[in-house]
Amino acid sequence: MKNKLYLILIFVFIFNNSLSILAQEESSEEWKEAEYYSKLGFQQMTEANYEEAIESFSRIIELIPDADIAYSNRGVAKLRLNDFEGCLEDSEKAIELMPNNGVWYLNRSYCLYYLKDLEGAINDAQLARDMLKNTKDRQNFIRAKKWYNTLKGAKALLN
Repeated sequence: MKNKLYLILIFVFIFNNSLSILAQEESSEEWKEAEYYSKLGFQQMTEANYEEAIESFSRIIELIPDADIAYSNRGVAKLRLNDFEGCLEDSEKAIELMPNNGVWYLNRSYCLYYLKDLEGAINDAQLARDMLKNTKDRQNFIRAKKWYNTLKGAKALLN
């Protein structure tokens, strides 16, 4: 339940803080349609309609193929459906498109954890923590720091 809350909060942060980036990069018509599907996808996520949210975020990707936010949000929806491979693919694409976004690494860390790659999850959580450390995004920095510490604790128990 705790992880579910973290994922939804990460999604809310991503949604609220990234739409303006898309608006600056795309034409008016593309932006209007992408904004519509962003809002729709957000609504679908809050209602736990993850399949529909995936369709909405996929539509954004069709409109704006380099929309890292859409890949990340679609990955979170896939994670909620236990499609860990799909989540990983979308997280990696978001990172490829915007490698300096610590939240994308945090999302990939969750995917890797569920894919039983503890070392990879720890590495990404540490990257996320370090990238978010000196930003104004204190909420996600704290989230990344807690997740990193949780993973390190899990590793210690296994050793």
